[in-house]
Amino acid sequence: KETGLGSSGMLEPPCLDLTPEDWKLITKGARTIKYSPNQFIDPHQKIITDYSDNETSKGRFLCRLVSGSCSVKTSSHTFTITEGAIFNENSFLNGPSAKLYDIVTNETSFVALIDGYYLNVLFQHFPALAGKLYMYIATVMCSRLNMLGYI
Repeated sequence: KETGLGSSGMLEPPCLDLTPEDWKLITKGARTIKYSPNQFIDPHQKIITDYSDNETSKGRFLCRLVSGSCSVKTSSHTFTITEGAIFNENSFLNGPSAKLYDIVTNETSFVALIDGYYLNVLFQHFPALAGKLYMYIATVMCSRLNMLGYI
């Protein structure tokens, strides 16, 4: 059963004090990639292909849906995320092998791949931003784990 929860619904909580200016800083160093409808999104494969010599990020990328919509799928659950939603949060925190679900585009979508190394440098200049972003990620992750039946 598919649930149409968007970036402002239960699945994606309010930005917990992350302002549009914060998101602008966070995504400033991101690489935006266009995905076709019904395309499986594997940010690690895209990054391995494009940045095979980049060891600084260690494969940790947070993804933000810039436009479009995607389905989040496990073997027993499917729900939709929309513009502004983040994903790949577990792999970002715990490494590329810690994937909890698959992402498939519902339409042409643009995804910002935010490099963990870039965020570490950004947080040195804006330390308060680190707490705000990690609090947001933790809230999204908790909501997703609940939706997916892990908790």
